[in-house]
Amino acid sequence: MNIIITAGGTSETIDAVRKITNTSTGLLAKKIYTVLVDTTQTPHNPIHIDYVAAKNARLPKIRSPHKLYTVTDTKSVETVLSELLESKKVDVMIHCMAVSDYYVSKIQTETQLATELLSLFEQRDTLSQELSLDDILDTLRNSSYHQLDKCNKLVSKDSLYLRLNETPKLIQKVKKQSPSTRLIGFKLLHNAPQEDLLQAANMMALTSRCELVIANDLSSIHGDNHEAFIIKNGNVIDTCFTKEEIANSIKDYLFSN
Repeated sequence: MNIIITAGGTSETIDAVRKITNTSTGLLAKKIYTVLVDTTQTPHNPIHIDYVAAKNARLPKIRSPHKLYTVTDTKSVETVLSELLESKKVDVMIHCMAVSDYYVSKIQTETQLATELLSLFEQRDTLSQELSLDDILDTLRNSSYHQLDKCNKLVSKDSLYLRLNETPKLIQKVKKQSPSTRLIGFKLLHNAPQEDLLQAANMMALTSRCELVIANDLSSIHGDNHEAFIIKNGNVIDTCFTKEEIANSIKDYLFSN
């Protein structure tokens, strides 16, 4: 059985020393890997795990013949996953990774942005033309942002405005590239009512064609305490309270279905 596990949180570069990232540690993925290797690997039931981990993720000890792939930003994750799904038959993908929703595409100082908006206002006033919301949005979208030079450090002499563009939803690409892969996704909210969490998880299952979704709330994650709902076809099939329980629930489901 060929399995992909993704772990940790991606980082998107602002400049040579600054990044936008998230709080994902990779500990849950680490536990899942350990449980699968310790309890399912036998001569008659061989598994091979490709472990795709963000650079700062907490890693398990990757044992032969399993492989570790280190990634940084969303683009690097996309490249590795696409190559793995293309090069082999992937039976299961457990997508624990917290992939950034946005990347930094352009940057502008506060003074530059204010100057361009002022120019727009003055131009419309001179022409006696009414200023609309679309006019302002067009200026913001087309303003002369500096293309990022990721090899240098930005000079701290003015407040900065960052242009954030949406990253592709990588989980939604998995089944398109590999329809037979059994996909397990994770949905994390923060301080959300249980009803909202389950609804968000069910939406992920529909849009990404996940076989299972593990729904969890950041407010209930403390160390190894990790409450989560295992959801299949819109129904909660298991409730877990630790990372160990989540890992074992996934293992039991995969190897009994």
